[in-house]
Amino acid sequence: MSKASMGGSKESVPRPAIAKKRRPGRPEKPVANPNRAVGQLARCLQEERARKGLTYAQLASHTADSTTALQRADSGTTVPSLHLALAYARACGLSPGEVRRLWQEARREDCRSKRRTRTGPAPRLELVREPAELSAALVDRWERNGAPPVRTMEARAEAGGISRSSAHRIVSQQMIPRSHQQLQAFLASCEVPESEWPAWTGAWNRAWQHRERERERLRQPSLAEREAEVAPDGRFTPRSAVLTLKWEGFEPLERFRGFGLSWTCRCMDCASVQRIRLSELLFSQESCGVCARQRDPQQ
Repeated sequence: MSKASMGGSKESVPRPAIAKKRRPGRPEKPVANPNRAVGQLARCLQEERARKGLTYAQLASHTADSTTALQRADSGTTVPSLHLALAYARACGLSPGEVRRLWQEARREDCRSKRRTRTGPAPRLELVREPAELSAALVDRWERNGAPPVRTMEARAEAGGISRSSAHRIVSQQMIPRSHQQLQAFLASCEVPESEWPAWTGAWNRAWQHRERERERLRQPSLAEREAEVAPDGRFTPRSAVLTLKWEGFEPLERFRGFGLSWTCRCMDCASVQRIRLSELLFSQESCGVCARQRDPQQ
């Protein structure tokens, strides 16, 4: 006889549910580079998220960014994009203005650490006298705005105010603005208030006057020297060719090869590197084609 027939059917008694212990979440990683501007930005974001009690998954549901991007934003290892930093701030209820300020400082510090040619702080505008000083001040203002890309700068400026190539040459310290209009377009692209524009215009005037005086100083003595260096048969010697090139506003970057051969040189005005022929330069009305196109974009 079976056990079921002897003792009757045994009903199954449900076992009481045992509450599982909840594992603690992954501990928060400490912010990298806490003493740098990027670390201060990351700590601001991370502390506000912790105060709100939000996980990265919950934060991602309020933004269009992934949890990986959000984790990287408050790690302090890299400077996040402005869009990501502001989206993080809005999801946590932070002030966008404060986060933008911290982001600009972090971006500025990051750009300065990558720029090998920068030495020391930029001069104050009232002390600017030379083109190099004005160039350093312009780059410093661009960095303080978060070093926006040249595409963004072109979009911020008025139509035709500044091109991407001109913006790139200015921020890479290859040239300074060639006119008041180009200077104002650059300032607008860096979100400089119009109330500060007169001080920038005065600094530009002083730098440009210094540049013209220096250019004339380099040109004037070269005329007599150039005539003295021409060979008896009228041909150009290497020295006379260099003096002639400087007279026309160019600086040679390689040795002179011949009157009708291409010669690599740099314009003293716009700092553009070009390949020109001395034979064509002497008979052309415009010395530098890049400068001519900047003065008249229709060319």
